[in-house]
Amino acid sequence: MQDQLTANRIVDGVFGLLMATRCNPIIRYENNSSLCRYIAEKVQAKMVQESDFVNRMSRNSPSTHLLIVDRKEDPVTPLLNQWTY
Repeated sequence: MQDQLTANRIVDGVFGLLMATRCNPIIRYENNSSLCRYIAEKVQAKMVQESDFVNRMSRNSPSTHLLIVDRKEDPVTPLLNQWTY
């Protein structure tokens, strides 16, 4: 239940950000993560539900991409730490 509330809050935040920046992006997500898939599908559904508003807000905006990545799959952070033996 808590994960569902958190995911819905993320969807609302991403949608708000897209509308604030006047974007109508192509949504891409990490295929291995069910959470990324859920968020991408919900954001897309919300954009379809509010399609009149989205089209009016993003009429003159350039083409953009929204990439949703799971934080658990982070290849960079281990490289930032010093290796000791």
